[in-house]
Amino acid sequence: MRKIILYSNPRKHYESAGMRGFQIGEQLKEYYKCDVDKNMDNIKNSIVIFLKDNYGVNKQLLEKSKKQGNINIMDIIDLVYINPDNENDYHDLDLIDNGWNDFIDYYIVNNSHMVDYYTKKYKKFCYPIPHQYDPRLENVALSRPKNKKLEFLFSGFVGHTNKNCLYINELKRDYKIKFCDKFDDLISKPEFYNCDCHISIRKEGSWEYIIKPAMKLANAAALGANIITSYDMSVRDLIPKDYPYLLLEDDYESVKKMFDYVIKTYNTEIWFKGLKIMSDVRKILSVKRIVKKRYRDLLKKVGKE
Repeated sequence: MRKIILYSNPRKHYESAGMRGFQIGEQLKEYYKCDVDKNMDNIKNSIVIFLKDNYGVNKQLLEKSKKQGNINIMDIIDLVYINPDNENDYHDLDLIDNGWNDFIDYYIVNNSHMVDYYTKKYKKFCYPIPHQYDPRLENVALSRPKNKKLEFLFSGFVGHTNKNCLYINELKRDYKIKFCDKFDDLISKPEFYNCDCHISIRKEGSWEYIIKPAMKLANAAALGANIITSYDMSVRDLIPKDYPYLLLEDDYESVKKMFDYVIKTYNTEIWFKGLKIMSDVRKILSVKRIVKKRYRDLLKKVGKE
């Protein structure tokens, strides 16, 4: 029976790479005999889970892993090439062109759309595992007051030229939305974690709309909040189309109408319907649920269990 190895640094760190690495690794240890290692010389005849290129992954490393009898699984979250000389030049990192695909057996992707896209592109088995929320948010959520004044929040990285949240400056002006770009602030400052409605607005058809994970949705759900969100590929597997604050258009007039609708329906039956849906999302996106359900299914496919 093959051993499971997460190719990662065995230390705590909480950016996206750390969450898909360290936090997943800790849960894999609980449910399976999993080690976290970053010395390929020690890893043979195992199932090795790589996380994109965040830990020095390259073609030579993947080839060495295959030569040592390993099955390589790669989580390609946020798989993108960014031109260091032009922040507007970013696109899919092509794993055929750089030779990685020859040495990867399975892919982990963010959503069902990416399953279709990358299965056709790379001709390998792809399995969707959405991004979990940081479990530290569960403790923060317990201290949130009820029936407070409605406040809007954008948390996270706005993206290159604000493409990860359209109209961020206009929304600060027109709706006084709060902006939090540091996760440590989100879990430590009440003016951020007490906000009742998060936002995630992406342009239809953009790289962010298609490829980015549902971190904004996950954080809002973990904190017991609603969210105004585009119906992008990251959320389609997670929330129904009758979620009341779902944006189907990305022009600013449509966005303003949705903000006004949230204000109008705050603490009404419609608001609480949204919170019930978000409560279901919270259950789905806990790290324990993701490892126990999603990784179990994937590892069954690989032949481990």
